[in-house]
Amino acid sequence: MKKYNLTAAVLACLLSSTAFAGGPAPFYLGGSIGQANIDNDQSGFDNGNICVDAAKNYESCSVGDGNSAGHIYGGAQLNETWAVEVGYADLGDTAGYHYTDPATITQETTGITVAGIARHRLGKSSPLLAYGKAGAFAWKSEVNSVSDNPLIPHGRTDDTGISPMIGAGMEYELNHNISIRAGWDRYYGVGDNDVLVDFGNDHYETGDLNTLDTDVDVYSAGINFSFL
Repeated sequence: MKKYNLTAAVLACLLSSTAFAGGPAPFYLGGSIGQANIDNDQSGFDNGNICVDAAKNYESCSVGDGNSAGHIYGGAQLNETWAVEVGYADLGDTAGYHYTDPATITQETTGITVAGIARHRLGKSSPLLAYGKAGAFAWKSEVNSVSDNPLIPHGRTDDTGISPMIGAGMEYELNHNISIRAGWDRYYGVGDNDVLVDFGNDHYETGDLNTLDTDVDVYSAGINFSFL
């Protein structure tokens, strides 16, 4: 919670300094929805090779590759090129494993984004702009495990942290107040461990449940509403 309060304070300082330096700045609100892709594989399930060796035990272990993601945000345009944004991102399931023994483990990630935005208009009077962004993501990952397998823990756990994020895309201005945006965002390292189930050195006892450190790519489209 302290991390989120600090994020809000930093944004407030940026916005207030902008207003005093150059008069009222154009502010905007926006939202986007898209598809999240995650880089998980079977080794991310556990370090006891339960998932990797599932077929040897006449079982199967499936790995999810992400689902829908959403982002709402507000920003201030500092000048023609630069802007700052703060928002809330829901990345959906950033890990999803199903072992037929049975056991199902899912990880959901949400958090606060703070980013600097650079825009470039493609032509002097063109309504089309390219943008890039870089910033930080204060994330919370929550893991839920439902298991009847004695080696795979049943329950919940969560972790928090701050990781870098970047993005790029295009905007098209429909009029002075409304624009549409399509782009890509990458969130680095959401989660805290190399595996969801850590057996340590003993693969004959129930493992410890963790959050999985993974990168998330989101491809999305959305709309911005600007106001003074």
